[in-house]
Amino acid sequence: MVKNNKDRKIFKLLQSLSIYLMIACVAIVVVAVFGYIKMNSFLFTLIAILFVLALALSLCLPWAKRLTDKRLKILSIVFLSVIASCAICWIISIIMCNIIFTNVVKLDVSEAKFRSYLRMFAFIKFTLIYTVVIFIASEIAGNISKFGKEKLVLQVLNAIGYIIMGIVIIALLNIVTIRENAKELSDTFGISKGSIVVLKSKLLWMTFVLAVFIVAITNGLTKAQYARMQKNLADKEIYGQNNDYEIDRKFERSEKANETVEEDIETKLEKLKIMLEKNIITQEEYDKKRKDIIEKM
Repeated sequence: MVKNNKDRKIFKLLQSLSIYLMIACVAIVVVAVFGYIKMNSFLFTLIAILFVLALALSLCLPWAKRLTDKRLKILSIVFLSVIASCAICWIISIIMCNIIFTNVVKLDVSEAKFRSYLRMFAFIKFTLIYTVVIFIASEIAGNISKFGKEKLVLQVLNAIGYIIMGIVIIALLNIVTIRENAKELSDTFGISKGSIVVLKSKLLWMTFVLAVFIVAITNGLTKAQYARMQKNLADKEIYGQNNDYEIDRKFERSEKANETVEEDIETKLEKLKIMLEKNIITQEEYDKKRKDIIEKM
């Protein structure tokens, strides 16, 4: 119980931090737009870092919530660690972008610094690919942790959609190559003729659009199914863990049916008595009919 409370506190802390960081980003942008502070490279870097932290924390939230489940605790810790490492990579990449931009503006592009810029560009590219892989892995693992062996068709379609999307995005990122033998900054990036053919391929874009469509549909369906599962679990908690809810429902239906039958029998017996009193039937007929009604009951 103590551990569960601790895990819930971690979840609430991450949730609060995510909201506060996003508010801080918006506040700085608004203040800068109205001219109260001057926008510069440092401020851009600060906003970008705060935004990355807010986004990383929001990605951590589902896994922080799963810490309370003993079966998913290790997996949750792994994904929380991986997302944290990705956030660190992004912070480093943002700082690198700021360094490159500041030095290029100052026209400080010596050969030694130029080589370091190439390494920085390579690291930024790695960060982008790493982010795509982590995001897709997190989404697929999240669905598996939600449904387990249930809704397998939906899970497989969703995973296929995400994997296709990931492959296309990574392929597009790899189309742009970094030339280590470049002499000038303008010649740093290059695209081969084969890559241009790939970019113009209709099949590539049709596959990507289809993957996005599959992911959008399956995400909507998985969310609806998960919400239904949560509602059923809540009902079971209210009515007990041993199908008491279903038993109560069946018992109520059978009681209503019995009440209806009893009312019908009483009505028939009353009508039969009235017929006897009015001499419509004889005592012998009354006794026989009354016996039949009671036997049926």
